[in-house]
Amino acid sequence: MHIGYVVIGTLSIIVFLLFNLIRLTPFDIKQKLNSVYDRTNNIDQLEHPTYVDSLFNMTRFNYSGECGKVFKYKPNNKRDLLLFASSFDDPQRWAKMKESSQHIMALTESALPRAKKILLLLGEAPSPTFEEELNKYGIEVIKVIYELPVATAVVQRIFAEKIFLEENKHKFDRVIIADFRDVLIFNDAFATFSSNDLVLLMECLSFNSTDHCVTLNEKTNKKWMIEAYGEEIGKKFAENNDILMNGGLFLGGINKIIELLTIQINNLNKDKMMLWGQDQATLNYIHLTGQLNHLNITKDYCTQRMCFAESFTGYYDKTMKRITTKSTGCSPIIRHKLVFSEPRFKYPPSIN
Repeated sequence: MHIGYVVIGTLSIIVFLLFNLIRLTPFDIKQKLNSVYDRTNNIDQLEHPTYVDSLFNMTRFNYSGECGKVFKYKPNNKRDLLLFASSFDDPQRWAKMKESSQHIMALTESALPRAKKILLLLGEAPSPTFEEELNKYGIEVIKVIYELPVATAVVQRIFAEKIFLEENKHKFDRVIIADFRDVLIFNDAFATFSSNDLVLLMECLSFNSTDHCVTLNEKTNKKWMIEAYGEEIGKKFAENNDILMNGGLFLGGINKIIELLTIQINNLNKDKMMLWGQDQATLNYIHLTGQLNHLNITKDYCTQRMCFAESFTGYYDKTMKRITTKSTGCSPIIRHKLVFSEPRFKYPPSIN
C-alpha cells in the first residue's frame, strides 16, 4: 500500500453551544481577562487556559487545591499529539459548523498550546478557504492520499490513524485521539496521564458513579453489535447490561494506542465495513472478550479527567461562566458532551 500525506492547513474539533434556559448572546473571542493563574514560558510548568467568550471564562474554572491534583504528569509539549480524523462528503456540514467551531478551536488551543494538533482529512477539503480558516488555530490538516478500504468514515479513520502513528511514532510519546465534532477539552488533558497509560471512556452520565450509564442493551448499540458479530454475541452482551465503551476518545502512550487500533482492525467484520457504528461495536467486542487485558487499560466511567456527558452531576454557573461538578466544586478537563439536567444546558447540538 502506498502511503502519503499532504499538509494542507490546520483544524480542530469544534461545535456550537445550545443553552436552553438563558438567552445566548453572540460569542466574542476578542474578550480578554487577566488570569488568576500564572502563565509561563517554562514548558515544565502547568499553564491554565485563559480563553474567554460569552459563555465560558476559563480563568474562573476551578482547578485549585484538591481540584488541581488531577494534573500529575508533565504538561503538554511538542511530543504530545492531539489527533482527529474526519471526512466532509457534504461540504454543507462544515458550513453549518464553521462559525461556532472557531470558538471551540480557540478553547482547545488555550488548553493545549504546545501539543501538536493534527486532523487527518479523509477526502477533499470542504471549502477552498479551509486552510486559511483553520491555520490561525495551530492545527495542521494532513490530507490522506493513500488508498483506504471501502468503508464508512468511522471505520476508515481507524486505518488512517494507525498508519499515521506508526510512521510518526518517533515524534510523539502521548496521544489523544478524539472525535472531530464534539469532544471538549477545557484544560491540559496531557498532564493527567503518562505514556504508560491507556485510558478509555465508558458512557456514563454521573460523576464517579455507574448508576446512570449507557449499556449494550441500548437499542442502537445492541443493533450494531448484532449486525457486526451475530445475534448470540449481541444478545449476550445486552443481557449482561455491560456498560458501553465509547469509540470516540482515547488517551494513552503512542505504543498502546497503536496496539489498540491494531486489535480493532484485526477484529473488524470485513463483510460489514459499510455498517455505521462498527467501530464502536468492535471496540466493545475486543474489550468484553478480554483482548485488551494485556494493555492494563484504565476505564474512566465519569471522572474529573474525562466523562461522556455529566448530565446528572454537572453544573453551569451563568454568573461565573464556568462548569463544575456539584459534589466537588471542581471543573472538568474533558467532556465528550455537555447535557446538564439542572440547570438545563446542552453542548453541542446535532449536526448532520
